Amino acid sequence: METITKLKPILRKFMDVRSRSEEICQPLEIEDYVLQPIVDVSPPKWHLGHTTWFFETFILVPNFPSYEVFDPQYNFVFNSYYETIGARVIRTDRGNLSRPSVSDVYRYRKYVDGKMAEFLNSHHMTHSIIPLIELGLNHEQQHQELLMTDIKYILGHNPLFPAYKKDRKKETKTSDEKRMLHFSEGIYEIGFEGPGFCFDNEMGKHKVYLNDFAISNHLVTNGEYLEFMEAGGYSDFRYWHADGWNWVKENSIKSPLYWHKIDGRWMHYTLGGLQEVDADEELCHISFYEASAYAAWKGMRLPTEQEWEAASSCFSWGKRWEWTNSAYLPYPGFKKEPGAVGEYNGKFMINQMVLRGASVATPPGHSRFTYRNFFQPELKWQFTGIRLAKQKMKNQKPSYLNFDSDKYFWKPDIDYRKHPEKYKVGKGEQGVLICEPYKSEIGKYWRFKDPDVAVESSAKIFELFNEYLDHNDFVGADMARKYLQMGFTRARRYFNYKSGRKYDAENNYKPLQRGTGDPEKEKSADIFFRKWKQAEANPQYAQMKKNWKENFGQKILMQQ
Repeated sequence: METITKLKPILRKFMDVRSRSEEICQPLEIEDYVLQPIVDVSPPKWHLGHTTWFFETFILVPNFPSYEVFDPQYNFVFNSYYETIGARVIRTDRGNLSRPSVSDVYRYRKYVDGKMAEFLNSHHMTHSIIPLIELGLNHEQQHQELLMTDIKYILGHNPLFPAYKKDRKKETKTSDEKRMLHFSEGIYEIGFEGPGFCFDNEMGKHKVYLNDFAISNHLVTNGEYLEFMEAGGYSDFRYWHADGWNWVKENSIKSPLYWHKIDGRWMHYTLGGLQEVDADEELCHISFYEASAYAAWKGMRLPTEQEWEAASSCFSWGKRWEWTNSAYLPYPGFKKEPGAVGEYNGKFMINQMVLRGASVATPPGHSRFTYRNFFQPELKWQFTGIRLAKQKMKNQKPSYLNFDSDKYFWKPDIDYRKHPEKYKVGKGEQGVLICEPYKSEIGKYWRFKDPDVAVESSAKIFELFNEYLDHNDFVGADMARKYLQMGFTRARRYFNYKSGRKYDAENNYKPLQRGTGDPEKEKSADIFFRKWKQAEANPQYAQMKKNWKENFGQKILMQQ
């Protein structure tokens, strides 16, 4: 009796978790249970069967001698990815199974639940089995969140946009003032430690060294992301990873999942049906590619998972799974458990990105600040969002305040046409406003006031670029290339910042607000950008640059 008394809480938890899965499916029509619109979405019927199969296969069959398998064929139908267990239905074919029927699956659940209750109250149940039962319960809670995301995908891709629950409550909005939280460089401890459940990928508490960083106390909102969309974020490759840019083009991605522009208004499908996008609500259903591109557009980045965990006690989290800039890799000392259970996490530690936090679809009691979720970078049917981060600069003032002309390599009193050996290619546009006689020859044509002026200016500078090449004047050609590049960077700055100023000189050089500039300058920037890239791609220029580096580059390096 003492053993049974101690195990009553685990039996109660088992019944609570199992009943919640069925409660999630209660609003569904029978037809909703069997659909699989894409490979990543499993039919609700399959989720109900698979989570039941887990308890049957890993708990009852090996530990309860009197147990009789409900249906031997279900091992093939409901095995997900456990190679140790044997053959299974291909993932893409889960939606092709009209049998077992929905009623069959519910009978299966009832049968296994009854046998589990018998087992938990029998002398075969020992404390050594509790960790495996805890794993099974947390496994089912994971599938409860997947049920919510898969049901939303199934209903959200029905042209009728049927509501999952019409009376579903709207999310509460965060009212805290938006700001960046700053953290100092140092050693931080990461990973799970202590009593309670965690997955094996969280284990192995260890120390990490983090540089100074800042992280937002808020998630990105729909309205903020809409600014990115309206600024042409989905059509500007500069913000995207190469794979992400290919994904955007190949799939014609133009907005977050479930967004539809109807009669000039952005609408999105919610579990309460089709609704107008609320600008103040936290952004949802976004891929890693999109999250990273948005961060780049904002001049920031995504936090690493270590930064997120170190800072997590200082901000609210739990509404969205938050993309991090960390690949899903094992912690130091990670070891796979023997047998099928060892397949749970370890074999997926490749080609995936880590998400931290939890979401509105996460079951109660299933979130931890050490929890490591993971998905491929293109996926966005989960309740995913964005939190921004950036490096905290020790000196927030602009670098040009520390400019030392005596140490600057380029000098205004040198004629670089007569002394090309003293010229340096440099990074980007360095030296562009010093090197004569090219500054006088090119600078007078450099203008970007509006797109018409930019077209005329970039065309003239590109003409000079070609003339310099015809005269075998590499320094002149490289200077023309720099002016084209500077046309892009300066016009872009005037697009991003009012009056082209990034810092407020009268307020201790505090960074000014981005996104306050002249929209026309974006067009000017694009005009110069195309000419700049056309110049860089010129094969004659590329060969002359290579020859110049071979003849003069090494000598300059030796002089420095």
